[in-house]
Amino acid sequence: MPLVYKNVSIRWNKALTAFYQSQGVFMIPNVTWSDPSSYAYAFLGISKHSVIAINCTGIKGNHAAMYLWRKGYEEALRVLEPSLIIRYGDKMPGEREDISVYFENINLKNLRNGRKR
Repeated sequence: MPLVYKNVSIRWNKALTAFYQSQGVFMIPNVTWSDPSSYAYAFLGISKHSVIAINCTGIKGNHAAMYLWRKGYEEALRVLEPSLIIRYGDKMPGEREDISVYFENINLKNLRNGRKR
């Protein structure tokens, strides 16, 4: 995706978050990045020492995606110093499990194992 589209996507995400917060809706920012070039704007506007959400769905099995996720995760920790990370998806090697809460991806589990009723 061209850089301008990545930048616009992040800015829309932040604008909607700010709007919802101004309306009294409690929001937990979902921190996203693509590659090191996105770090300059991906972490803007997110408070240090706050609760953040990070997703890793769809990267397992792709070594390049896992490498980029790991680098972005490390940069998010360095820049934001989160107090808690809400994680959706599989645990990744080397994560800060001491400050993370994990939620299972039920949709992926159903796809792998078939839906149970």
